[in-house]
This record gives sequence, structure tokens and C-alpha cells, in this order.
Amino acid sequence: MNAKPLLTYRRHFRLPFRHTNSGSSSTSPAHGAVWEGSFAAIADGQVVGLSTLETIDNETDVEVGFTAVRRDYRGRGIALALKLHTIAYAKAMGVTGIRTDNDSTNQAMWHINQRLGFLRGPVWVVLRRQEQEEVR
Repeated sequence: MNAKPLLTYRRHFRLPFRHTNSGSSSTSPAHGAVWEGSFAAIADGQVVGLSTLETIDNETDVEVGFTAVRRDYRGRGIALALKLHTIAYAKAMGVTGIRTDNDSTNQAMWHINQRLGFLRGPVWVVLRRQEQEEVR
């Protein structure tokens, strides 16, 4: 019996939006997405997860920039598999360092990142200002 795999992983895909860094729209090799090192998980012809590889502001490091899995496919190891694909591609590129970011509320991704050997770095604090009506 020849069983069809539940998921396939595809390399070199294009997302339907442009990658942006620091407010500028850029997909140049100098700073932006490395599309050939980005992967999508496909099930029943639909993208159910993705992980992007991105260049950063030096020539020796890259970043696993964005990893996401559709809610109804979470908990199946897809995010881990996608990150492993991007890391393997980065190693084949000859990079000496790989970093990633993690939202503090996303504990599942935090555990994946720890499992992959990522160490906690400096914490980013995002400040928001909410406009209030002027009191007279």
C-alpha cells in the first residue's frame, strides 16, 4: 500500500505580501527574506504552516524570522519541523549564527526555541501611547 503523506514541505515559495523591515519594504539580499531558505507545510493543497529565513544587519548571521502554523494544525510538530528546515538551510549557507524572536505570550514557541538551543537574549519592550481626549 502506497500511503500519501499527510504533510509535505515546500521550499522557495512566495507569500502574497511583501516582507518589511523597520518600516521599509525590502526583499533585497542585503536585508530581508531569504525565500529559498523559507519553507511552507502543505496539507491537502493548502499552506498550513510557514517559516521564513531572513538576513540581518551583518554578513555572518541570519534569523528565523517568522514561524506560524494554522490553529487547527498546531500541536503536531509542524512548527518544529519548519524551523529545523530553515536552520538546516542556514547551516548549508555557511552562516555562523542564527537568531529568532519570540513573543512573551507564546509559550509553545518558547519551548520549541529552547529545544532547538536558542538562548534568551536582550528583552525588547514595546511602548504604546493611547491618545486620550483633552480634558478642559
